[in-house]
Amino acid sequence: MVDTNVILSRITRIRECTAILRRYSLMDQKGFLQDTDISSSAERQLQVAIQAVIDIGNHVVSDKDLGTPKDYKDIFRILARHKIVSKALSERLSAMAGLRNVLVHDYLDVDLKLVYRILKKDLGDLETFIKSVLKLV
Repeated sequence: MVDTNVILSRITRIRECTAILRRYSLMDQKGFLQDTDISSSAERQLQVAIQAVIDIGNHVVSDKDLGTPKDYKDIFRILARHKIVSKALSERLSAMAGLRNVLVHDYLDVDLKLVYRILKKDLGDLETFIKSVLKLV
């Protein structure tokens, strides 16, 4: 059975990060790109939120014995294959998992314009994921 505490604690963290990121999304792009305190904080909040999504997905895959993911991106493919998330959401979350890797490992190459675009257009995917997972608890 899916561990409700694991899921809910990470959902709380995702929502905390998303609330901060939504405030940053109210800035214009130029201001966001020029304010290194804000853009650095946004990178970190996005990294933590994506990691929590990955952790939840991995927990569900493992707990429900859905297979062994080859990498973080594969977690979302498996969830889509088992109709826990839609294929379209799976693809967007896989892309976010790729961004998480850049934020963690290739931090010198982070495209802040991409981070800003995610703040403006893609934060809703995190809540959509949460709604999908809450059906399991």
